[in-house]
Amino acid sequence: GPSGALVITMCPPPPTRYFGFSTYVWRRQSRVVSATCANNPLNSRTMRGGYPAFDQPTVLVSTGDLATFDAVSTAFLAAGVPVTALNLEQLAVDRVSFGRSILDRADDLTFSFRVYDANAREYAKQTWTSVMLLRSPRGGGRSLQPLVAITATPPSPKRGIPVNELRLEMAASFLQTSVKNKVIAAGFRVTTRASSMAPVDVDRDKCLATGNYSPFRVGGARDVNIQSGCFGETRDCTYTMSPESIAGDKPFLALFTGADSVKLGNAAFANLAAYHTGGALSLVSAAAVRVAAFADHRMWRREDESNLFAHAFASPGLCRVFDDDPDVSCVEVAPAPFNDLFFIGRAYLDPSTGTAPNAEELLPVTVTYFAPE
Repeated sequence: GPSGALVITMCPPPPTRYFGFSTYVWRRQSRVVSATCANNPLNSRTMRGGYPAFDQPTVLVSTGDLATFDAVSTAFLAAGVPVTALNLEQLAVDRVSFGRSILDRADDLTFSFRVYDANAREYAKQTWTSVMLLRSPRGGGRSLQPLVAITATPPSPKRGIPVNELRLEMAASFLQTSVKNKVIAAGFRVTTRASSMAPVDVDRDKCLATGNYSPFRVGGARDVNIQSGCFGETRDCTYTMSPESIAGDKPFLALFTGADSVKLGNAAFANLAAYHTGGALSLVSAAAVRVAAFADHRMWRREDESNLFAHAFASPGLCRVFDDDPDVSCVEVAPAPFNDLFFIGRAYLDPSTGTAPNAEELLPVTVTYFAPE
Protein backbone atom coordinates (compact mmCIF):
# COMPACT_ATOMS: atom_id res chain seq x y z
CA GLY A 1 0.00 0.00 0.00
CA PRO A 2 1.01 3.68 -0.11
CA SER A 3 2.37 3.51 3.45
CA GLY A 4 4.59 0.49 2.78
CA ALA A 5 8.28 0.84 1.97
CA LEU A 6 11.20 -0.81 0.27
CA VAL A 7 14.22 -0.43 2.58
CA ILE A 8 17.75 -1.27 1.49
CA THR A 9 20.79 -1.10 3.73
CA MET A 10 24.12 -1.17 1.92
CA CYS A 11 27.61 0.20 1.63
CA PRO A 12 27.95 2.40 -1.44
CA PRO A 13 30.49 1.59 -4.16
CA PRO A 14 34.06 2.86 -4.11
CA PRO A 15 34.47 6.39 -5.52
CA THR A 16 32.95 6.26 -8.99
CA ARG A 17 31.67 8.70 -11.58
CA TYR A 18 28.07 7.52 -11.28
CA PHE A 19 25.71 5.29 -9.40
CA GLY A 20 21.94 5.57 -9.18
CA PHE A 21 18.79 3.91 -7.81
CA SER A 22 15.33 3.67 -9.37
CA THR A 23 12.07 1.99 -8.45
CA TYR A 24 9.93 0.99 -11.41
CA VAL A 25 6.41 -0.12 -12.14
CA TRP A 26 7.48 -3.31 -13.88
CA ARG A 27 4.06 -4.71 -14.71
CA ARG A 28 0.58 -3.20 -14.65
CA GLN A 29 -2.10 -5.87 -14.91
CA SER A 30 -0.77 -8.01 -17.78
CA ARG A 31 1.26 -5.24 -19.44
CA VAL A 32 4.99 -4.69 -18.89
CA VAL A 33 5.62 -0.94 -18.65
CA SER A 34 9.04 -0.65 -16.96
CA ALA A 35 8.51 3.00 -16.00
CA THR A 36 10.05 4.94 -13.14
CA CYS A 37 7.54 5.76 -10.40
CA ALA A 38 9.56 8.06 -8.14
CA ASN A 39 9.56 11.84 -8.17
CA ASN A 40 13.23 12.36 -7.45
CA PRO A 41 16.40 10.91 -8.98
CA LEU A 42 18.53 9.30 -6.27
CA ASN A 43 22.15 9.04 -7.33
CA SER A 44 25.76 9.76 -6.46
CA ARG A 45 25.13 13.49 -6.95
CA THR A 46 21.87 13.81 -4.97
CA MET A 47 22.61 11.50 -2.01
CA ARG A 48 22.00 13.10 1.36
CA GLY A 49 25.20 14.52 2.79
CA GLY A 50 27.03 14.31 -0.53
CA TYR A 51 28.89 11.31 -1.90
CA PRO A 52 28.88 8.73 0.92
CA ALA A 53 32.01 7.05 2.19
CA PHE A 54 32.58 3.55 0.86
CA ASP A 55 32.85 2.00 4.32
CA GLN A 56 29.83 3.77 5.80
CA PRO A 57 26.24 2.44 5.80
CA THR A 58 23.67 3.93 3.46
CA VAL A 59 19.93 3.41 3.89
CA LEU A 60 17.57 3.79 0.94
CA VAL A 61 13.85 4.09 1.68
CA SER A 62 11.34 4.07 -1.18
CA THR A 63 7.88 5.06 0.05
CA GLY A 64 5.00 7.40 -0.65
CA ASP A 65 4.35 8.19 3.01
CA LEU A 66 6.47 10.64 4.97
CA ALA A 67 5.22 9.07 8.22
CA THR A 68 6.71 5.76 7.11
CA PHE A 69 10.03 7.38 6.26
CA ASP A 70 10.08 9.07 9.68
CA ALA A 71 9.36 5.75 11.44
CA VAL A 72 12.08 3.93 9.51
CA SER A 73 14.51 6.79 10.13
CA THR A 74 13.81 6.75 13.86
CA ALA A 75 14.61 3.03 14.04
CA PHE A 76 17.91 3.41 12.19
CA LEU A 77 18.91 6.49 14.19
CA ALA A 78 18.30 4.53 17.40
CA ALA A 79 20.65 1.83 16.01
CA GLY A 80 23.41 4.41 15.61
CA VAL A 81 23.11 5.09 11.87
CA PRO A 82 23.90 8.77 11.12
CA VAL A 83 21.11 10.94 9.77
CA THR A 84 23.11 11.69 6.61
CA ALA A 85 22.92 7.99 5.70
CA LEU A 86 19.10 8.06 5.41
CA ASN A 87 17.86 8.68 1.87
CA LEU A 88 14.28 8.99 0.66
CA GLU A 89 13.10 8.00 -2.78
CA GLN A 90 9.72 9.72 -3.14
CA LEU A 91 7.35 7.09 -4.49
CA ALA A 92 4.66 8.83 -6.54
CA VAL A 93 1.52 7.22 -5.10
CA ASP A 94 -0.67 8.90 -7.73
CA ARG A 95 1.26 7.00 -10.41
CA VAL A 96 1.23 3.58 -8.70
CA SER A 97 -1.83 1.32 -8.56
CA PHE A 98 -2.25 -0.52 -5.23
CA GLY A 99 -5.21 -2.55 -6.46
CA ARG A 100 -8.57 -3.42 -4.99
CA SER A 101 -9.17 -7.06 -5.74
CA ILE A 102 -7.97 -10.12 -7.62
CA LEU A 103 -9.46 -8.65 -10.77
CA ASP A 104 -7.89 -5.25 -10.10
CA ARG A 105 -4.44 -6.33 -9.04
CA ALA A 106 -1.76 -4.01 -7.73
CA ASP A 107 1.23 -3.01 -9.84
CA ASP A 108 4.33 -5.17 -9.69
CA LEU A 109 7.29 -3.01 -8.66
CA THR A 110 10.97 -3.66 -9.22
CA PHE A 111 14.17 -1.91 -8.22
CA SER A 112 17.30 -1.12 -10.22
CA PHE A 113 20.77 -0.13 -9.03
CA ARG A 114 23.26 1.10 -11.63
CA VAL A 115 26.94 1.65 -10.96
CA TYR A 116 29.72 2.65 -13.31
CA ASP A 117 33.49 2.38 -13.11
CA ALA A 118 36.22 -0.19 -13.40
CA ASN A 119 36.88 0.22 -9.67
CA ALA A 120 33.40 -1.17 -8.94
CA ARG A 121 33.73 -4.54 -10.65
CA GLU A 122 34.57 -6.43 -7.47
CA TYR A 123 31.97 -4.44 -5.57
CA ALA A 124 29.30 -5.52 -8.06
CA LYS A 125 29.91 -9.17 -7.11
CA GLN A 126 29.00 -8.57 -3.47
CA THR A 127 25.72 -9.83 -2.02
CA TRP A 128 23.28 -7.39 -0.47
CA THR A 129 22.22 -8.93 2.81
CA SER A 130 19.62 -6.40 3.94
CA VAL A 131 16.74 -5.76 1.56
CA MET A 132 13.42 -5.38 3.37
CA LEU A 133 9.84 -4.87 2.32
CA LEU A 134 8.02 -3.17 5.18
CA ARG A 135 4.26 -3.59 4.95
CA SER A 136 2.22 -1.02 6.78
CA PRO A 137 -0.46 -2.38 9.16
CA ARG A 138 -2.82 -0.05 7.29
CA GLY A 139 -2.66 -2.48 4.35
CA GLY A 140 -3.21 -1.53 0.75
CA GLY A 141 -6.04 -0.68 -1.57
CA ARG A 142 -6.60 1.78 -4.38
CA SER A 143 -8.55 4.24 -2.22
CA LEU A 144 -6.09 4.33 0.69
CA GLN A 145 -4.00 7.48 1.00
CA PRO A 146 -0.67 8.04 2.81
CA LEU A 147 -0.85 9.25 6.41
CA VAL A 148 1.46 12.11 5.48
CA ALA A 149 1.65 12.60 1.73
CA ILE A 150 5.05 13.51 0.37
CA THR A 151 5.01 16.74 -1.58
CA ALA A 152 6.68 16.03 -4.89
CA THR A 153 9.95 17.85 -5.38
CA PRO A 154 9.30 20.24 -8.26
CA PRO A 155 11.42 19.54 -11.32
CA SER A 156 14.55 21.60 -11.51
CA PRO A 157 14.31 24.45 -13.98
CA LYS A 158 16.31 23.87 -17.11
CA ARG A 159 19.82 25.08 -16.54
CA GLY A 160 22.56 25.51 -19.03
CA ILE A 161 25.02 22.65 -18.96
CA PRO A 162 28.57 23.67 -18.01
CA VAL A 163 29.68 23.93 -21.65
CA ASN A 164 27.23 24.45 -24.52
CA GLU A 165 28.34 21.83 -27.03
CA LEU A 166 26.58 23.34 -30.02
CA ARG A 167 29.54 25.64 -30.58
CA LEU A 168 31.53 22.53 -31.53
CA GLU A 169 29.24 21.66 -34.45
CA MET A 170 31.61 22.86 -37.20
CA ALA A 171 34.66 21.19 -35.67
CA ALA A 172 32.70 17.94 -35.30
CA SER A 173 31.66 18.14 -38.95
CA PHE A 174 35.29 18.52 -40.01
CA LEU A 175 36.23 15.51 -37.88
CA GLN A 176 33.45 13.39 -39.40
CA THR A 177 34.55 14.31 -42.92
CA SER A 178 38.20 13.58 -42.15
CA VAL A 179 37.52 10.12 -40.72
CA LYS A 180 34.98 9.35 -43.45
CA ASN A 181 37.58 10.07 -46.13
CA LYS A 182 40.04 7.80 -44.35
CA VAL A 183 37.50 4.96 -44.34
CA ILE A 184 36.70 5.47 -48.04
CA ALA A 185 40.40 5.47 -48.88
CA ALA A 186 40.66 2.10 -47.12
CA GLY A 187 38.24 0.54 -49.62
CA PHE A 188 34.79 1.27 -48.20
CA ARG A 189 31.74 3.00 -49.64
CA VAL A 190 29.15 5.05 -47.78
CA THR A 191 25.86 3.14 -47.58
CA THR A 192 23.93 5.75 -45.62
CA ARG A 193 24.96 9.37 -45.46
CA ALA A 194 25.66 11.02 -42.13
CA SER A 195 22.65 11.62 -39.89
CA SER A 196 22.12 12.51 -36.25
CA MET A 197 21.24 10.28 -33.35
CA ALA A 198 17.80 11.48 -32.21
CA PRO A 199 16.91 12.22 -28.56
CA VAL A 200 14.31 9.90 -27.04
CA ASP A 201 11.58 12.02 -25.46
CA VAL A 202 9.98 10.04 -22.62
CA ASP A 203 6.57 10.93 -21.16
CA ARG A 204 6.52 8.83 -17.97
CA ASP A 205 2.81 9.36 -17.33
CA LYS A 206 1.99 8.01 -20.79
CA CYS A 207 4.18 4.98 -20.08
CA LEU A 208 1.85 4.05 -17.23
CA ALA A 209 -1.46 5.16 -18.69
CA THR A 210 -1.30 4.43 -22.41
CA GLY A 211 -1.11 0.81 -23.47
CA ASN A 212 0.51 1.34 -26.87
CA TYR A 213 2.94 4.09 -25.87
CA SER A 214 6.57 3.11 -26.42
CA PRO A 215 9.01 6.03 -26.79
CA PHE A 216 11.95 3.76 -27.67
CA ARG A 217 10.13 2.29 -30.67
CA VAL A 218 11.58 4.90 -33.00
CA GLY A 219 14.43 5.23 -35.46
CA GLY A 220 16.45 2.07 -35.76
CA ALA A 221 14.14 0.23 -33.34
CA ARG A 222 10.88 1.25 -35.02
CA ASP A 223 10.21 -2.30 -36.20
CA VAL A 224 10.94 -3.90 -32.82
CA ASN A 225 7.75 -4.59 -30.89
CA ILE A 226 8.95 -3.03 -27.63
CA GLN A 227 6.09 -3.73 -25.26
CA SER A 228 7.90 -2.70 -22.09
CA GLY A 229 6.81 0.92 -22.35
CA CYS A 230 9.65 3.08 -21.13
CA PHE A 231 12.24 0.30 -21.51
CA GLY A 232 13.69 0.80 -18.02
CA GLU A 233 14.81 4.39 -18.55
CA THR A 234 15.94 6.55 -15.65
CA ARG A 235 15.47 10.23 -14.82
CA ASP A 236 19.18 11.03 -14.71
CA CYS A 237 20.04 9.87 -18.23
CA THR A 238 19.57 11.37 -21.69
CA TYR A 239 18.98 8.76 -24.41
CA THR A 240 19.50 8.94 -28.17
CA MET A 241 18.57 6.44 -30.88
CA SER A 242 20.15 5.73 -34.26
CA PRO A 243 17.87 6.98 -37.06
CA GLU A 244 17.76 3.57 -38.76
CA SER A 245 18.90 -0.01 -38.41
CA ILE A 246 21.38 -1.93 -40.58
CA ALA A 247 21.73 -5.60 -41.46
CA GLY A 248 23.51 -7.39 -38.63
CA ASP A 249 24.69 -10.31 -40.76
CA LYS A 250 26.48 -8.32 -43.49
CA PRO A 251 29.91 -6.62 -43.31
CA PHE A 252 29.58 -3.04 -42.07
CA LEU A 253 31.34 -0.17 -40.34
CA ALA A 254 29.37 2.42 -38.37
CA LEU A 255 31.20 5.66 -37.56
CA PHE A 256 30.05 7.89 -34.67
CA THR A 257 31.41 11.41 -34.13
CA GLY A 258 30.43 14.03 -31.61
CA ALA A 259 31.36 15.96 -28.48
CA ASP A 260 32.97 14.24 -25.50
CA SER A 261 30.34 15.28 -22.95
CA VAL A 262 32.26 13.76 -20.04
CA LYS A 263 35.51 15.56 -20.88
CA LEU A 264 33.55 18.80 -21.16
CA GLY A 265 31.99 18.25 -17.72
CA ASN A 266 28.43 17.95 -19.07
CA ALA A 267 27.93 14.30 -18.07
CA ALA A 268 29.43 11.92 -15.54
CA PHE A 269 29.32 8.90 -17.83
CA ALA A 270 28.49 8.33 -21.51
CA ASN A 271 28.26 5.25 -23.70
CA LEU A 272 27.18 3.83 -27.04
CA ALA A 273 25.72 0.35 -27.44
CA ALA A 274 24.88 -1.79 -30.47
CA TYR A 275 21.82 -4.03 -30.22
CA HIS A 276 20.69 -7.04 -32.24
CA THR A 277 16.95 -6.83 -32.84
CA GLY A 278 16.27 -10.53 -32.30
CA GLY A 279 15.33 -11.48 -35.86
CA ALA A 280 11.76 -12.38 -36.75
CA LEU A 281 10.80 -12.54 -33.07
CA SER A 282 11.21 -8.75 -32.90
CA LEU A 283 7.90 -8.39 -34.77
CA VAL A 284 6.04 -9.71 -31.72
CA SER A 285 8.37 -8.96 -28.80
CA ALA A 286 11.61 -7.30 -27.72
CA ALA A 287 12.48 -10.34 -25.59
CA ALA A 288 15.25 -11.41 -27.97
CA VAL A 289 16.90 -7.98 -28.22
CA ARG A 290 20.53 -8.34 -27.09
CA VAL A 291 23.48 -6.02 -26.54
CA ALA A 292 25.89 -6.89 -29.34
CA ALA A 293 28.73 -4.50 -28.42
CA PHE A 294 29.44 -1.66 -26.03
CA ALA A 295 31.77 1.33 -25.74
CA ASP A 296 32.02 4.21 -23.29
CA HIS A 297 33.79 7.54 -22.96
CA ARG A 298 36.96 6.00 -21.51
CA MET A 299 37.80 4.85 -25.03
CA TRP A 300 37.47 8.36 -26.51
CA ARG A 301 40.98 9.64 -25.92
CA ARG A 302 41.96 12.00 -28.68
CA GLU A 303 45.45 13.45 -28.55
CA ASP A 304 44.21 16.89 -29.60
CA GLU A 305 42.32 19.32 -27.38
CA SER A 306 39.19 19.39 -29.52
CA ASN A 307 36.85 17.85 -26.89
CA LEU A 308 35.46 15.64 -29.65
CA PHE A 309 35.40 11.89 -30.18
CA ALA A 310 35.29 9.44 -33.07
CA HIS A 311 34.25 5.84 -32.47
CA ALA A 312 33.32 2.94 -34.75
CA PHE A 313 31.52 -0.37 -34.50
CA ALA A 314 32.47 -2.82 -37.24
CA SER A 315 32.18 -6.41 -38.43
CA PRO A 316 35.03 -8.74 -37.37
CA GLY A 317 38.33 -7.76 -39.02
CA LEU A 318 37.19 -4.34 -40.22
CA CYS A 319 38.52 -2.34 -37.26
CA ARG A 320 41.90 -2.73 -38.98
CA VAL A 321 41.07 0.53 -40.79
CA PHE A 322 42.06 2.35 -37.61
CA ASP A 323 45.13 0.32 -36.66
CA ASP A 324 47.34 3.36 -37.27
CA ASP A 325 44.93 5.90 -35.79
CA PRO A 326 44.66 5.73 -31.99
CA ASP A 327 42.30 8.73 -32.04
CA VAL A 328 39.50 6.54 -33.43
CA SER A 329 38.39 3.74 -31.13
CA CYS A 330 36.71 0.72 -32.68
CA VAL A 331 34.80 -2.29 -31.32
CA GLU A 332 33.97 -5.36 -33.39
CA VAL A 333 30.44 -6.75 -33.51
CA ALA A 334 29.86 -10.46 -34.09
CA PRO A 335 27.38 -11.14 -36.91
CA ALA A 336 23.93 -12.49 -36.09
CA PRO A 337 22.01 -14.20 -38.91
CA PHE A 338 18.66 -12.62 -39.78
CA ASN A 339 19.20 -9.82 -37.25
CA ASP A 340 19.34 -6.09 -37.74
CA LEU A 341 21.43 -3.71 -35.64
CA PHE A 342 20.41 -0.46 -33.99
CA PHE A 343 22.32 1.82 -31.64
CA ILE A 344 21.47 3.67 -28.42
CA GLY A 345 23.54 6.46 -26.87
CA ARG A 346 23.37 7.39 -23.19
CA ALA A 347 24.68 10.39 -21.25
CA TYR A 348 24.26 10.02 -17.49
CA LEU A 349 24.07 12.71 -14.84
CA ASP A 350 24.70 16.39 -15.34
CA PRO A 351 27.11 16.92 -12.39
CA SER A 352 25.70 20.39 -11.73
CA THR A 353 22.07 19.30 -11.30
CA GLY A 354 22.03 15.56 -10.50
CA THR A 355 19.51 15.03 -13.31
CA ALA A 356 19.80 14.13 -16.98
CA PRO A 357 21.93 16.42 -19.15
CA ASN A 358 19.83 18.86 -21.17
CA ALA A 359 19.49 17.22 -24.58
CA GLU A 360 18.87 20.59 -26.22
CA GLU A 361 22.42 21.69 -25.41
CA LEU A 362 24.23 18.44 -26.17
CA LEU A 363 25.77 18.23 -29.62
CA PRO A 364 23.89 15.53 -31.58
CA VAL A 365 26.13 12.55 -32.31
CA THR A 366 26.50 11.87 -36.04
CA VAL A 367 26.45 8.32 -37.42
CA THR A 368 27.63 7.24 -40.90
CA TYR A 369 27.36 3.69 -42.25
CA PHE A 370 29.87 2.05 -44.60
CA ALA A 371 30.31 -1.31 -46.34
CA PRO A 372 33.45 -2.80 -47.96
CA GLU A 373 33.69 -2.33 -51.75
